[in-house]
Amino acid sequence: MVGSNVATAEGAEVVRRTVGEGHVLGNHAMTYEDLGSWGPDRVEADLRATLSAIRDAVGDVDVPWFRAPNGSWGCSARVATRLGMRPLGVVNTIDDWRTQDVPTLVANLRAAVSPGSLVVAHDGGGPRHGTVAAVEAVVDELLADGWSFVLPG
Repeated sequence: MVGSNVATAEGAEVVRRTVGEGHVLGNHAMTYEDLGSWGPDRVEADLRATLSAIRDAVGDVDVPWFRAPNGSWGCSARVATRLGMRPLGVVNTIDDWRTQDVPTLVANLRAAVSPGSLVVAHDGGGPRHGTVAAVEAVVDELLADGWSFVLPG
């Protein structure tokens, strides 16, 4: 979760819903800034602020994952590990921050999915009707084809 989004009433509600539905949370820093050039103290302060925003919204919940904004890591993976999070590298995205056009997102999701892969689809930070529709459509297709899904572990 991006902390600056979580710190809003709407964002806090998304986090509460996410946790209430049983999903696992990840820290994604306070903003979308490039952490790759930051020093360890600045990264730690930012990740701790994000954890605080998440826990202000939902209480003392586990946040086992960290994903660097824009995939720019620098020292952030080491800092996140020290704070008890596992770095999560993601290369498959559906670009749903760029569009909410359902046919485009369905095509992007179909292209991103492969056995054993992790795909990022966003559920907050603005309207996500297209993301939800695309995920529902493609997951239904994949389930009909005999696929199963697991959380990263």
